Amino acid sequence: MAEPPLLSKPIDGETLYVYLAVSEQALSAVLVREELKVQKPVYYVSKVLHRAELNYSVIEKFALAMITASRKLRPYFQSHKIEVLTDQPLRNVIHSPKASGRLIKWAIELGKFDIRYKPRTTIKAQALADFLVECTISNEEVGGQGDKIEDKVEEPKEPKEYWLLFFDGASKTKGSGAGLVLQSPDGFTVEYVIKLDFPTTNNEAEYEALIAGLGLARTLRVKNLKVCGDSKLVVFQVNGEFEAREDTMLRNLRIVKSQMALFEECIVEYVPREENTKADALSQFASSDDEVCSGSVYYQVMRTPSIEAKLVAPIDSGATWMDEIKLYLESGHLPPNADEARKLQVWALKYVLIEGILYRKSFVIPYLRCLRPDEAHEVLREVHEGRFAPIVRQPPEMLTSINTPIPFAMWGMDIFGPFPLASAQRKFLLVAIDYFTKWIEAKPLAKITTKQVAQFVWENIICRIILDGLKKRVEKAQGSWAEELLPILWAYRTTCKVSTGTTPFQLAYGAEAVVPLEITHTSQRIQQYEPEANKEGMRLALDMIDEICDEAHAKIVENQKRASYY
Repeated sequence: MAEPPLLSKPIDGETLYVYLAVSEQALSAVLVREELKVQKPVYYVSKVLHRAELNYSVIEKFALAMITASRKLRPYFQSHKIEVLTDQPLRNVIHSPKASGRLIKWAIELGKFDIRYKPRTTIKAQALADFLVECTISNEEVGGQGDKIEDKVEEPKEPKEYWLLFFDGASKTKGSGAGLVLQSPDGFTVEYVIKLDFPTTNNEAEYEALIAGLGLARTLRVKNLKVCGDSKLVVFQVNGEFEAREDTMLRNLRIVKSQMALFEECIVEYVPREENTKADALSQFASSDDEVCSGSVYYQVMRTPSIEAKLVAPIDSGATWMDEIKLYLESGHLPPNADEARKLQVWALKYVLIEGILYRKSFVIPYLRCLRPDEAHEVLREVHEGRFAPIVRQPPEMLTSINTPIPFAMWGMDIFGPFPLASAQRKFLLVAIDYFTKWIEAKPLAKITTKQVAQFVWENIICRIILDGLKKRVEKAQGSWAEELLPILWAYRTTCKVSTGTTPFQLAYGAEAVVPLEITHTSQRIQQYEPEANKEGMRLALDMIDEICDEAHAKIVENQKRASYY
């Protein structure tokens, strides 16, 4: 830093790079550009952390540095591609389904920019960011009170909470079986009985019980697991105290080790048989001839040993729409085309990757699992399997009418003012807000009258949501065209278009508008209106709006192809 670098002016269209640095009390970000493999600073920002910000985790401080840079350097972020070079897993944390509320808000705010996160390979301008964060001091330090900062008392970490898994296996002349008891930290218990329908020794049955128990814990997304068993041979082999010499034991041990590696922490302990009575009783029951058990106990028949189980992969795993999104969420890979890359970045904000499975964020339920075509066909087949009516062409159950939800169904209105006089003597503000979308409409007025309020409702609530044909209708109105414009726009927005097969209103809001005729001549959805059910319907409509837009786009493409034939 003997020769401070001069700020450089970026060139239109070039990629800019961001380096971030944080400390306990400050953060900084440096925006640079590359010219002939030399990095030149464009601008820099720094910030002293205050109050709650001091308690942020390191990764949250890096995210805050990024959001601070995007706000203060907004013109650069809006007009350039941005690459963030950092050694922190910033992209994965921001887009994680377990992210905190503030991280989710920041992810949405950063989503409108073309930002890519890449690992930092060399120091380069990172040195400048580190220098800035070291030189950023608070007002107290400037006043000479920096030495009076009290030492932070580290809060004791909360102890880890472990799930408990008790397993036991039994082999008899009549048969073999395994018993499992999985208990959560808050007392929730799952009991499992597995009948082993193949020849096995007692030790092999113990291994089958352990493998099945680890699989059950993974299914329930357990992170920290403590496994308890009364077989010294199996427990000590897993812990490395005994050596597995037989080929069968060795193969079972490898399966157990690979499953244990999938947990954040997995401990296997030996317990006396007296402390494993419940799992022992379940294994004894599984090895008997009795196949009737309590409704609270899960029963399964296993016909093949775990070491002989084969992974079955789909024969046809062709490319689907999911692949690009998964690849981007996993590694940040984007298409070379700038427009396609930007489209994918925006699209991916609606999805999340959990343990390698793609889910779509939903307004109705937390996540919707995305299925490949073969999986979707299988689900549909199972859903509709066996549902037939006693008479041909008769529905299997009574028909239920489904009404489309009513958008902008409930509004709240209020009057604010008087304020200091503005132009045209306006001093009042008439405001309306939709309860569901929180959409706000406002209009300044000189005075509040019944006529002006009615006109506000008509213009901003009833007709708020709309060109040759439009031009003709305006011209037909002649001198009163200004008064007729809103009804004309309303008619345009609520009329089904041949090119898309739907109305512009539905493409924008996911539901069909309520036309005035439905109020004067009550329609079915007006008669059956219920606020909570309508809210649920609007959430579902928001989930389906992408599908409506895709169908409209497909219809436009189809019409264009047909037109090209003539």
